[in-house]
Amino acid sequence: VFARARVVVLPYTATTGKSSVLHRAAGLGRPVLASEVPDLRAAAEEEGLLAGYVPPNDPAALAGALEALLADRPRQAAWAQHNLNMMRGMTLEQTCARYLELFAGSGGAA
Repeated sequence: VFARARVVVLPYTATTGKSSVLHRAAGLGRPVLASEVPDLRAAAEEEGLLAGYVPPNDPAALAGALEALLADRPRQAAWAQHNLNMMRGMTLEQTCARYLELFAGSGGAA
């Protein structure tokens, strides 16, 4: 499905933290359009990913943003390449080290 998609849309109304779909889309070099949900935006920004955002539960805003992004091939390509580059830079070692930092900072034993 991702291989055929020109844009991945995440019309979330809530999250429970990081989005595996966001990471999968970015890792496969797809631009992302998402609902403006604080956890989702924070996860994307923390990892340096680019995405477009629309208010949650606003189909008209989502449709307009999707039409605009689909019409803008250079922006699609730029977001896709940027996200792919960011995901390629996230090694397993870096991910594990970050988890250890977070566990240590929360008072838990690592």
